[in-house]
Amino acid sequence: SGVYSLTATNYAGTATSTTTTVTVNPAIAPVISGLPLTVNVEYGSQLWLSPNIVGTQPITYQWKKDGVNIANAISSYLSNSPVKTADHGVYTLVATNMVGSTTSLPVTVAVGAVVSPSITTQPVSVDVAKGGSATFTVTASGSPPLLYQWYDNGQPGKSATGSSFYLNAGSAANSGNYTVQISNDGGSVTSDVAELTVLPAKLPTISL
Repeated sequence: SGVYSLTATNYAGTATSTTTTVTVNPAIAPVISGLPLTVNVEYGSQLWLSPNIVGTQPITYQWKKDGVNIANAISSYLSNSPVKTADHGVYTLVATNMVGSTTSLPVTVAVGAVVSPSITTQPVSVDVAKGGSATFTVTASGSPPLLYQWYDNGQPGKSATGSSFYLNAGSAANSGNYTVQISNDGGSVTSDVAELTVLPAKLPTISL
């Protein structure tokens, strides 16, 4: 802080600028606000904590869970997805600058119980002409993430890992029984059998 001026000199003489007063405000320790005291989050969803922080920059951050540093959690916000049972606990944020460190009020995070998958809409049997295509679809509920695996006569299908299963019915060899297994951390469930019937090709007919 102080009063500044500039003096410039050449062979003709000297000139002095007007003065400028510079005031350097004192550094301010970090202040953390805006965090809830408790958070209830569903299993498999996202945990998001984003406080309001003021103070003299630069500020560094470290999130803690139950008093222990969380690896790589060094942003002003905390994002965690998908949430697991082990994420239940008490979270704090430590913000540090040249003045010192400030620890936020604790946030208690409660994670809901995992809900096992259940099927709400079963796949439906399909008849398709030779050379055509078929799509089986299932609808399920439960804690995310839900994992899907379709089976062709008991054998897992390649790339058949979505809620819908598309296949080309090139020949009668594609006929068979199809099921899907849906799983998450709470368990698994297998759908009813959906049958694919590839109809034989018909000879062309000509009428006059």
